Amino acid sequence: MIDAPSVLREKFQKCYLPGAMYGPYSFINISNGREEPDEAGNSLKNMVEVAVVLAIVRNLYKAWVGSRRSLTIGIISPYAAQIAAVENEVGQKYEKLKDFVVKVNSADGFYGGEEDVIIISTVRSNCSGGSDGFLSNPQRTNVALTRARYNWYSIL
Repeated sequence: MIDAPSVLREKFQKCYLPGAMYGPYSFINISNGREEPDEAGNSLKNMVEVAVVLAIVRNLYKAWVGSRRSLTIGIISPYAAQIAAVENEVGQKYEKLKDFVVKVNSADGFYGGEEDVIIISTVRSNCSGGSDGFLSNPQRTNVALTRARYNWYSIL
């Protein structure tokens, strides 16, 4: 893989949030999160991860206010119930802003798109060494990891 010349420029580096936790990429371990089925029992959600996603978006909003720059954020999850839960929280607070855009979708929904910041909410992890489906699919994982222009945060 070869980086484009625009990526190699020092000005390309953007850090929207202060602190070592928010570098170009971050893996955020949520040890107390629990997946639960949605009301229909067809999909999974993790409300602790929803709260963490909301906190990151809130911090990005605080950093964005007064910056006079546009900021696009993509939130990716493999589960429809998680997408709905995040949209329910995020959409109500940030949907009317012109230069602060938050999109929530599956990895497939972001295919071909790009946002300044990507937040990936995996909903579950498998401590027993098995696979959780989403991360075991190289194409979807590749799409999720390559949608960010500058930063991505993966919540595990």
